Amino acid sequence: MFNENSPIQQIFHPDLADTGTELWIKRDDLIHEEVSGNKWRKLKHYVEKAKGRDGIVTFGGAYSNHIAATAATGRLLGIETIGIIRGDELCPSSNHTLSKANSDGMRLLFVTREEYGFRDQLAYHKQIKQEYGNVVVVPEGGAGYEGIVGATEIIRGHDDFDVVVVSCGTGTTLTGILISLKSHQHVIGFSALKGGDIKEEVCRMIGEYFLDKSIEGDYLDAFSIFDEYHFGGYAKVDSILIDFMRSFYQHTNIKLDPVYTGKMMFGLFDQLKNNNKYSGKKILAVHTGGVQGIKGIEEKLGTHIF
Repeated sequence: MFNENSPIQQIFHPDLADTGTELWIKRDDLIHEEVSGNKWRKLKHYVEKAKGRDGIVTFGGAYSNHIAATAATGRLLGIETIGIIRGDELCPSSNHTLSKANSDGMRLLFVTREEYGFRDQLAYHKQIKQEYGNVVVVPEGGAGYEGIVGATEIIRGHDDFDVVVVSCGTGTTLTGILISLKSHQHVIGFSALKGGDIKEEVCRMIGEYFLDKSIEGDYLDAFSIFDEYHFGGYAKVDSILIDFMRSFYQHTNIKLDPVYTGKMMFGLFDQLKNNNKYSGKKILAVHTGGVQGIKGIEEKLGTHIF
């Protein structure tokens, strides 16, 4: 059902002609039509835990690809799902993402932003289990140990690349890739968020993964974060980003999503065109899926992207 052996595809684009780089993309968007990219990678080990239990409870915002993927996974595998959604002013018909999750059988619970702030607290998780039974509580975006383990599998077998590139929200996917790197490789993260410190989060997750905070410093030189390509913040887009996504699709026949991969690829192209330190490098960009969220953004914009 889920094709985890996703192919890689070389990118040919006129904007890269003089950069001296060789760019490929890992097509994790092809893992599954509805549960694609890092969404499945981060969910798969939580799904294993949920077997024989009462279901999965997780968290997300109005346009959360993670919520959409969890709901679809529940429908496909017969697992009960509950989504705790930030914003008590919302409802299941607020946008395409929430409507689809609802139609996939996810029970949507809309909470205040204040209550949503408790999502990582153990006491809140205990309260959830008291109310909904023996469920698996999955952190927002799958940002936990099981999610990191799933992300370590993304670049397995691709040791011939010098640089790996990925979009970042929680930093979980980057952390998994970072752990799985070979000594000659470097990973670059492009943040989709305005504010926050993804580098600090990655270091924290590294320490928790190995149960040893002292090891965090060993990984600092192996990754970089660019945080200037967020286009105003999470799920914010403008005409410049949309025009780039259309151009990329025209030359590659690959759709990017405007929340994560579109911003990542825009930032990567900008860096490759303006920074000669990447000349001669073989680069692998990870398509983390999320294209099912395009409809929700199109509703928000009132126009089609592709």
